[in-house]
Amino acid sequence: MFTRNKSKRIPLQRYWTTRYLLTLIVGLIAIALVSALWIRHTTLQHRLKMMELMAEEIANRIVLFNDGSLGLQGEIGGIMRGPGMALEGDPSFYIADARGTILYSNRPLGPAERRLHP
Repeated sequence: MFTRNKSKRIPLQRYWTTRYLLTLIVGLIAIALVSALWIRHTTLQHRLKMMELMAEEIANRIVLFNDGSLGLQGEIGGIMRGPGMALEGDPSFYIADARGTILYSNRPLGPAERRLHP
């Protein structure tokens, strides 16, 4: 049936070296994938925590004026540029009621944009 040709034998050192190299490459790829997913997860958790802190700080600065309008007391830029925030640009935020009507925004809105989309 099948006969082995003695002239085409693979040396034992080469056989185990290729297996070792293949195992090493697969292991490094697995470690790289797990590390990338872990870094992504921790970065997301950190950003969510920072956004939670920023929302809490903004909520503490909301003021109801005598004319019934909402506004913010103090400078908001300090919150956005605080330690650990590292935000690019100026983020938009909205204060809305339970029905989705926007009560306050840090950016001007047109009449069509006065409601949040579900």
